[in-house]
Amino acid sequence: MSITRIAYRYAKSLLDLAQEQTLLEEVVKDITHMSHALDIDDFKMLIKSPIINSQRKKEIFDKLFKHKLNPLTLSFLSQTIQKRREALLPDIIKEFQRQYNELNKISDVTVTFAKNPTDDLIAKVKSKLEQSGVVTDNVHIHVLIDPAIIGGYIIQFEDRRFDASVSFKLEKLKQQFSNT
Repeated sequence: MSITRIAYRYAKSLLDLAQEQTLLEEVVKDITHMSHALDIDDFKMLIKSPIINSQRKKEIFDKLFKHKLNPLTLSFLSQTIQKRREALLPDIIKEFQRQYNELNKISDVTVTFAKNPTDDLIAKVKSKLEQSGVVTDNVHIHVLIDPAIIGGYIIQFEDRRFDASVSFKLEKLKQQFSNT
């Protein structure tokens, strides 16, 4: 079975259980917490390590998260480890977040600027996106700063990318001049 399919099934199961038990918002916070934990290289290596057995991983998870996560989330993590799917946790978490966003009609949009944008500029970008109809009703904007783009912005969501950066335009000009 493919990783994508496994991640989908596990995420769907957790989402459905959380909805049934009216714990969805708590589980979403837990999953976000886990997502941040997976950004730590040592933790990521721990869950993917074939040397550390499942029982030891469960003990480590209990010590780290027992008092921080909802029992449903902790049980889900325990089951994931028991079924030896812990290496797929990053994929499962990403899929859970995607399904949650789809359920709640949330569009996560990343906008990259060359320097810190004003709140007014972010509001304008959000308004334009909502008016365009290419995103859902609830737009969550994540701002990234990358001085390498020189100016302008790059908008990314789902599998789409709109590049209106100065560096992109300069690169296009460079290609046009080199082709002539």
